[in-house]
Amino acid sequence: MEDSNNFLENIGDIDGEQDIARSAYADMLHDIERNEKYEKAIAKVISQMKNKGISVNVLDIGTGTGLLSMMAAKHGADSIVACEAFTPVAECAVKVIEDNGYSASIKVIPKRSTDLIVGNDLPKKANLVVAELYDTELIGEGAILSYNHARKELLEEDFLSVPSRARIYAQLVECPLARSWNRPFSIEVTKNDSIMPPPEAEICSGAPAVHDIQMSQLLSESFTAITDPAEVFCFDWLSPCTPSTGHNVTNLKTIAPGSVNAVFFWWTTDMDPEGEIILSCAPVWAHPDAKKGLLPWRDHWMQAVYYLPNDVCASEIGVELVLEAFHDEYSLWFRLGERHHNNSPIAVKETRPICNCLLHLAYSRPRLGLLNDKTRQNKYINALKRYLFPGATVLSLGDGSWLSLIAAKLGATVIAIETNPMCRRVIESYSESNGLQNNLTILSGSIDKFSERSFDKKINFVIAEPFFEDSVLPWDHLYFWMEIKKIKSFLDPGMKVLPSRVKIKGLGVRFHDLHKIQTPIVETCGFSMKQFDDLIQEAIDSIDETIEPHPLWEYPCTALTDIVNILELSFALDDKSSHSNLTDVEVTATDEINGVVIWCEWFLDDDIVISTGPRSPTNKGEVIHWDLHSKQGCHFLRNINNINSWSRLQFLAMENDCEISIEINRI
Repeated sequence: MEDSNNFLENIGDIDGEQDIARSAYADMLHDIERNEKYEKAIAKVISQMKNKGISVNVLDIGTGTGLLSMMAAKHGADSIVACEAFTPVAECAVKVIEDNGYSASIKVIPKRSTDLIVGNDLPKKANLVVAELYDTELIGEGAILSYNHARKELLEEDFLSVPSRARIYAQLVECPLARSWNRPFSIEVTKNDSIMPPPEAEICSGAPAVHDIQMSQLLSESFTAITDPAEVFCFDWLSPCTPSTGHNVTNLKTIAPGSVNAVFFWWTTDMDPEGEIILSCAPVWAHPDAKKGLLPWRDHWMQAVYYLPNDVCASEIGVELVLEAFHDEYSLWFRLGERHHNNSPIAVKETRPICNCLLHLAYSRPRLGLLNDKTRQNKYINALKRYLFPGATVLSLGDGSWLSLIAAKLGATVIAIETNPMCRRVIESYSESNGLQNNLTILSGSIDKFSERSFDKKINFVIAEPFFEDSVLPWDHLYFWMEIKKIKSFLDPGMKVLPSRVKIKGLGVRFHDLHKIQTPIVETCGFSMKQFDDLIQEAIDSIDETIEPHPLWEYPCTALTDIVNILELSFALDDKSSHSNLTDVEVTATDEINGVVIWCEWFLDDDIVISTGPRSPTNKGEVIHWDLHSKQGCHFLRNINNINSWSRLQFLAMENDCEISIEINRI
């Protein structure tokens, strides 16, 4: 068996390294409640079987680090076969098991459970299956298929399972924020003139996939619960077979009036056959342990939003709604109706929603929310009204930006460069349905593909959000300025650029939980995870950037330093120099700092600023409220136990032709 530091040599490509880096240096093994409840249930079931004189033969499906197998061995299982399809992790599991002294008890097979053969991989059928096959949607990782195959081919008829069953709960809500993530809003350019979504977008059901979020981070005032949560599915892993498709009807009574536009849903699981040990993924307002202050943090299992194709109005309390839930082997969807007084349901579409307008395929949920943000939108409109002049020729850069439509609506002659084909088709449909074709020309591809014939006259106005689908970190959107520099010969010397400049800012924080995705496990439930830590650390060092993008509105953190200006750039054509800046911020030993957050502020004017960072003033020692539609750059400080040995965070930022590099050091 090779050492863990040689595993990566056998993966063969970057994708393999990424899979390892992401495989568990997230929070799953930091989830103490998950681990403890698995062990409690495994110990209970094995004890029950032993008390009945039954020999316990365990099958561990998708063993990962081998944790569940080691729990079974610790509590007296007679034989254990663990399978893991991802070979490097299967090899690591062998080392973890060896480190913990269970090599003689556990056989690890680098295969999918559906490829196992009794008499070859397993000496005989197992009578206890332990597995963690869930995702946020519960069944998205193939739990139904895996359990059904195991029942038929790998397990005795009277087998037991940890977990034993799972339940999905749904709640009907009115949530304007969620609506903004799924429906395009009209754009009020002037008091009497708006840009309307194309008809096909207004009636589109939206993307069929659910939207997983950290639902507990939604502000209570951001939604209204129209009904209480209700169980809509129960998957019994102890039954002879779980149907690959399912349909359930639940009658719900409204507890508040409102317009239902979304279904919030989550799951719980009975860890033991009696249902005495329950693990819940409910959000804070529905979690059984919330009042005890025991709500765990998880990123591997979150909650999800399902967007309804049409709003359903419940005008008063006590209205009965009919929620229908459906599933196939990998996904869930819902439909909603209201009962007439004669108790018959209102007719609704029975087919699963599919996007037919392209907008939901071209734009992510956060991107659509960004475009629908009226406060942000009005800042752009006000800036354009302030600076656009009659006869202006405007160049619009960015993927799927509505700024080109707004400028055209205000009477400018607009040339929009669209690098993303689907975004281009969406903007074309908006232009056609709003009669903007005479003012708006949409060109496909990158800007350097166009000759002077593409432009009838000099461009005297450039607009950008800026936003590009391929951008990862906030400052990657500076790509728009690189593109402008390629066409200097087409630009009027007095050209106006919106935004006119950018500030890159940062501060030191204490992440409440997010840092766990880069924190070594060390041990859990008394089992050493050193081999796994070594494997993951090598993969992270090999593939990961030092700054990662995360939507921090979902991941609370507390400000521990002042905000600092890391770098400032002015978008002036005559500025040919590179830029650099060295700045630092004081840190005290009591700060418990574990990370740095970096974001951009785009200046449309001195008094009109678009920020991708905090959405309210930030004070030391207080939780930061981040922009809801952006990702911030996060740097996790490793080995912070020796905080007394450093007193400053130092930011070294350099820009060369819009390529930004930021180095963070502890001094």
